[in-house]
Amino acid sequence: MRTLTKIYIMLLSFMLITACAKEKLEEVVYEIPAEDRCVFTEGDVLLYSCSNGSTDTVVVRNVDFITESGTYTVWGADMHNYITETQNMLIETTHDNWKYEKIDSRCFSMNSLPKYDDINTEKFPWCLLLNGCEYTGSKVIAQNLAVYDEIPLNDKSYKKVYYQSSGDMNNGYEIYWNLKYGIIRFVGMSSGTNLIWQLED
Repeated sequence: MRTLTKIYIMLLSFMLITACAKEKLEEVVYEIPAEDRCVFTEGDVLLYSCSNGSTDTVVVRNVDFITESGTYTVWGADMHNYITETQNMLIETTHDNWKYEKIDSRCFSMNSLPKYDDINTEKFPWCLLLNGCEYTGSKVIAQNLAVYDEIPLNDKSYKKVYYQSSGDMNNGYEIYWNLKYGIIRFVGMSSGTNLIWQLED
């Protein structure tokens, strides 16, 4: 009887060790590296220079950096532990110069969205670009992965940059942004004329 008990304890211990090892192998971590996180805080005022010689300001209304953990299952297969970091940045312009097609609010938010269903991805997180001062009711302008690993804009180099274009040359826009600086460049297009607002950091 004692021998059976010892064998049972040994088997149970082996199973627990195996389960723990398996659990560690299936841990998924989605991190936003420190060098890519937002450098601004609530209340910061950002200066933008315009191609017409004027300047405009934007106020940082909120920056949230959130770490969450939990478990999920991929298509009914093994359970995975995850640790995920997300960042939300809300800015508000002090002008109406960025109101073009589908943009009717002075507020823009950039929210990172990690892909829980793709554990092998090495891409930077998906990012939502929203227009609106409240999350509920805001319009989604873009939802995409970083388009540029690195891009020079106005003689400065920016990493992991997202890009969206309305595609309308008469009353459209192009927006470049990343999680570190928010909106880096906004191009307003109207009747063949472009106005470019560039972040001065």
